[in-house]
Amino acid sequence: MIEMIKNFIDALRRSLWFIPFLMTLCGLFLGFAFNNLDRYLWDNKTPYLTESWGINYVGVQTLFTSVSAAIITAMTTILSITLLIFTVLAGQYGANVLNVFKIRTFSKFVIGWLSAVYIYIIYHVYAITTGQNQEQVPQISITFGIIFTILTLFIIILYINYLVRQIQVGTVVSQAATELNRWIGNLGPYKQSTKASEFTIEKPLKQSIDSKNCGYIQSIDKESLIEICDSQCVVIELHHRPGDFLVTGERLLTIHTENFLSDAITKKISSCLKTNSKRISLNDLEQNLNVLIEMTLRALSPSTNDMFIANNCIDYLCESIARLVQKAFPNRLSYSDQGEVLLISKEFNFEGYLNATMHPLRQYATQHLGVVIRLLHNLLKIKWMNIPMPYEKALERHFLAIYEAAIERHPHPFDQDSLKRRLLSFSQSSLEA
Repeated sequence: MIEMIKNFIDALRRSLWFIPFLMTLCGLFLGFAFNNLDRYLWDNKTPYLTESWGINYVGVQTLFTSVSAAIITAMTTILSITLLIFTVLAGQYGANVLNVFKIRTFSKFVIGWLSAVYIYIIYHVYAITTGQNQEQVPQISITFGIIFTILTLFIIILYINYLVRQIQVGTVVSQAATELNRWIGNLGPYKQSTKASEFTIEKPLKQSIDSKNCGYIQSIDKESLIEICDSQCVVIELHHRPGDFLVTGERLLTIHTENFLSDAITKKISSCLKTNSKRISLNDLEQNLNVLIEMTLRALSPSTNDMFIANNCIDYLCESIARLVQKAFPNRLSYSDQGEVLLISKEFNFEGYLNATMHPLRQYATQHLGVVIRLLHNLLKIKWMNIPMPYEKALERHFLAIYEAAIERHPHPFDQDSLKRRLLSFSQSSLEA
């Protein structure tokens, strides 16, 4: 249940309709409230601060009708510009980058503001048109309607300036890295594990559950699985993690048990793994990483061939590695209060993160010497940090693999000398190169 709530909140956070919908309701509520406030003050003969305006009933109706037409035109233009920007971003940096921009609140706020003001104006056009007493001019509603309209002009100008900044390379890359680092920040600090990673399962029977359909695993409700394991005295071994793609009939998990579980229990276990046709980044670190990887590879493609974008992405990719060397990944073993293993999960680890990052870069970036030198220099910075020994060995393997691939591709003595100096610095844990 907790995982379902998290997925629902994340879906609302990434949706383009939720905030505009709430703001539209607020606009309708304000229109209703101010209209009734005007009527109340008229009934009680309360003097208005805006009586000197001299606006009559017909003038108010004409004013609000003109404003509503202008607001809906501006809203249509803003939506068209936003969709155009999304198209440009998807074409230049990849479709995955749209998931980053869908989180940005300001775009949704602007659309919601225009919807709210439009609904506010339309409500008062309706209230004025259907009103019986033409002497009762809703001056408070007029005042706030004009204020909202003036603010709308400033918000549109700010939004155009905001969109100009959003399509700049530095902004796109930094926002993608921010989303990745937000996920990394949820991990705990690194500490040496005191529990054994190897163990023996003392259950005589194995009962497997296969996938009923295809799709990506979006979330796994580990808390519910642990409760089932504890109540049924079984050990569940998961063969996949969030982000993995399942084919129909593939083994999903294995239950180590003393007696085979009933169909009701197995269905309950299967319901703890949610699959869908697409990946989400809530529990999938690799999906967040893929945004920056895709941008880097597109920058290195012959159609783009922009080394500066690639270097910018590599800087943030290595910065994420520098953050990860200080973090501990979740333990693949979950224990009971008595210290017994209940759940064996498949977790993303530091070596897997390096593989997902460095393999594509080694395969596609080594033909660009400037990009390789930038990558090796950033890895030198991480090596210079005080990192745990298992992390250091994994980093060293990838550094040597990238170095060897670059040496083969760049036979010129100047190029090889530059690469060899960085290899020497890496072996000496120095940044003098």
